[in-house]
Amino acid sequence: MITFSDDRVKSLLSLPGNNKCLECESTSVEWVSFPTTIFLCSACGRKHKSFSNNEIIKSLSISEFTQKEEEKLKIGGNDRYLSFLKEYNISLTEPNIESKYLTFATAYYNALIEAEINKNNNVSGSEETLNKLIGQKPSNELGPQIMEDSPNIYMELINSIPSNKDMGFGGFFGFIGNQIYNAAEQLGINKAYDDAKNAVDSKMNEYGIKEAIGKGVDYAKSAGQYVVDKGMEIASTPMVQGAVSKVKEGVNYVNESASSMLSNITGKTENNNNLENNNQQENNLDFLNDNNNQSVYQQLNHDQM
Repeated sequence: MITFSDDRVKSLLSLPGNNKCLECESTSVEWVSFPTTIFLCSACGRKHKSFSNNEIIKSLSISEFTQKEEEKLKIGGNDRYLSFLKEYNISLTEPNIESKYLTFATAYYNALIEAEINKNNNVSGSEETLNKLIGQKPSNELGPQIMEDSPNIYMELINSIPSNKDMGFGGFFGFIGNQIYNAAEQLGINKAYDDAKNAVDSKMNEYGIKEAIGKGVDYAKSAGQYVVDKGMEIASTPMVQGAVSKVKEGVNYVNESASSMLSNITGKTENNNNLENNNQQENNLDFLNDNNNQSVYQQLNHDQM
């Protein structure tokens, strides 16, 4: 929030039309009104305070302003609003103040200013909203009409656009989904879908199709349960139990036979290894005996010589 310095106030009042009160053209401009962003003297500012709860009246010299409010005053102002009223032939001297500020035209004007500010600040979706708003400008017949208790359809469009800082990833898709739903609602797509669905449901009921489908589902469930129950019943009979027992005995016999065969093979392998070892030892002894005999012969031969 900021308080305007004298230089800032002078800068705003120097913009076209802002140096005079929009209502009475007094040069003693001290107040501004939001959301229409017009400049007023003190007397006319008090009148505006009393006639509408939708207006916010602020003093240029002592009130605090947001950056957005200052931007609105710069792109709005007296001349722009007066030019807009002339498009709808709304009299500037009309004593009934509501006829200038509570009309469809003014509601549209306020929303237009808001949309332009959002676009300038790069708010997500603001450019599309501004273009849509431009396409919804009220007709010359509708513009001058007082809104009374009618909803402000233009600001509702603006307020549906979240700011960048408030929009997360999920929020973005939620917003898009809501916009699509609203568009479908306005185009009558949702109603057409509901009507078609109701018509189909009605015909299905009329011809008993829904009932038949329900019976079919119930039959399928019953059939499946019957198969399960019957299978369990068969599995518990003595014949099946006996067969299962025989299979188990067969499996055990195969396991035992396999173990016995492995033991025999292992035993034979060990016997063969022992036999080979014994033969090797005998060969070694023969070799040693041969060597000994040869040594003795050599010794005798030496002695004779």
